[in-house]
Amino acid sequence: MAILCLIFFTRSLRGVVIPVLATADGIGSVFGYMAHLRISADSNLMTLPVLLAMALSVGYSIHLINAFKFQFRRCGKRREALIAAVGETGWPILFTAITTIASLLSFFFTGIGPLRWVGSDLCAGSLCGIPLCSVAGARTLQLQPKPIACGRGALGGRRRNHH
Repeated sequence: MAILCLIFFTRSLRGVVIPVLATADGIGSVFGYMAHLRISADSNLMTLPVLLAMALSVGYSIHLINAFKFQFRRCGKRREALIAAVGETGWPILFTAITTIASLLSFFFTGIGPLRWVGSDLCAGSLCGIPLCSVAGARTLQLQPKPIACGRGALGGRRRNHH
């Protein structure tokens, strides 16, 4: 469902790829580090961190992508548009993530074991989402598609006019 929403709202391949990769990398990193540290996961609450990580990654990425598209339409230069988009959305995304992490820390201080796990996992997922969306997303937006050479056919040969 999230991918369909991304396709509908962003209408671009990058608008779908950036949030999906950021989500997968964030979730994989958090669960991978938890497994490495031998922190057992609560299978009953496993979907909550995954859904929140998806929501945060998609939200952060959408803001960055929309700001980039606006700036790119305005100036026409990919690098300048990216710098302006990160400058416009960087601080709001960072402060949103910090307030989200601060609110999720309250779960960590409860005496209930599964809620402590959820709190620590959600905080780690939020913390992983910031650099993945900001840095990896910005690097992906900076990539330029390869221009298609005019006057050449599919195999690279010259077109011939047949009258």
